[in-house]
Amino acid sequence: MASLSGSTGNVRKVVVLSLFALVLMLIFDTLGKYVESVQPLPSIGGCFANASSSLGSVPVPDIVSFALPQTAGASFTLNGRFKSFPPTMLVHAIDATRINLDTVDNAKLTATAMGFSNPIASANNTQFQWKTASNTKQLNFNATTGVWKLTTQYFFDPDALKAKTLNQNQSFYPSQAARILKSLNFTNATLTNTVATSIYATIGSDGNFTSPSNPASASYVVLDIFRNLTSTVKRNATTLSEAQVKACDKAENFIGKVFKQDPRRGSLRLIVSDQLQDLKKDLYGLDFTDYRYSGTTGNYNIVTVEQAFTKLQTGEGKLVQIQLSGDETLGSNRQLNVKRFVINADQTELAYFESDKYQPFVFPIFVFKGVLETADGQTGRFIFYIDAVQRFAAGASTSQAK
Repeated sequence: MASLSGSTGNVRKVVVLSLFALVLMLIFDTLGKYVESVQPLPSIGGCFANASSSLGSVPVPDIVSFALPQTAGASFTLNGRFKSFPPTMLVHAIDATRINLDTVDNAKLTATAMGFSNPIASANNTQFQWKTASNTKQLNFNATTGVWKLTTQYFFDPDALKAKTLNQNQSFYPSQAARILKSLNFTNATLTNTVATSIYATIGSDGNFTSPSNPASASYVVLDIFRNLTSTVKRNATTLSEAQVKACDKAENFIGKVFKQDPRRGSLRLIVSDQLQDLKKDLYGLDFTDYRYSGTTGNYNIVTVEQAFTKLQTGEGKLVQIQLSGDETLGSNRQLNVKRFVINADQTELAYFESDKYQPFVFPIFVFKGVLETADGQTGRFIFYIDAVQRFAAGASTSQAK
């Protein structure tokens, strides 16, 4: 009996100790969660590096806005809620274009990839022109400005007059962008991470392209290739607590699409056809300025998206696209009597503006898109650009990203 009593006592001790240990574990777990809950976690803004001043003052971008005096009384309303954007954004520097030792040789390689040889050069060896044997295709390159332009006389060119067979897979032509860039010897680092869009097109008797409602009736594709640049830098992890590091690891890294004056046009626009098996035959048009992004960046304070929307409401926006809903994609902008602009919040982008004329920077902008209503009840679409750099705070310029 004594032996049985002793065993029972031991069991009780084990049970009591186990319960005590479990209670301690629960207490420590609760305390840990409490400490973590009261430890301040950074907002999205707290996860990104602060601004300073390495690139100096960035000017206001020179963006041309459509002058629509009849829209002066138009209202701006918001559909939905804006997502969170960072408080700072990288500005990328662009070097002035200059002629290097390899500029001419590289240009000839690019021309050869398009089927051209034996250029006609200007006396000072800065401007080059190539023509096909039929004189129906012409390629021009200005080594001083970096501007490339390929044009085709579509109603006379032997290849243009042939029947075309386009790939009907909508993603096919954008998927060829990287291969085309490599073939054309455009090697700037900002062209290694691009976004491409394509529009099926047909050419009218006036020589202008339009986008048919049925892609099967198209003969060409307008392929736009947009630069896509790193926009943000995270804070140094050594300045954050462990909980903050975990929170910031989840914060989105922002990438900024680079827009031109016409938001439909990429930094590089191509007119292509058929299956792109031979660029010498399948490439008909090219517009590109080979800006030399230096790789130097600075971190700038930017306005909040709400402040940008206020600037839009007070008339500071640059209207860069305005069309009716039924207008085809490649159509011209219209003069419309707008009653109301409705901003689709979920379409708002933090992006960049690349000028058609050389500027030493690519500029941070907010891009607002949405639906408009005219005074006579029609609907349409629009795009506004808003300068995103915070200009009212002294010393809020840039620094080399660390």
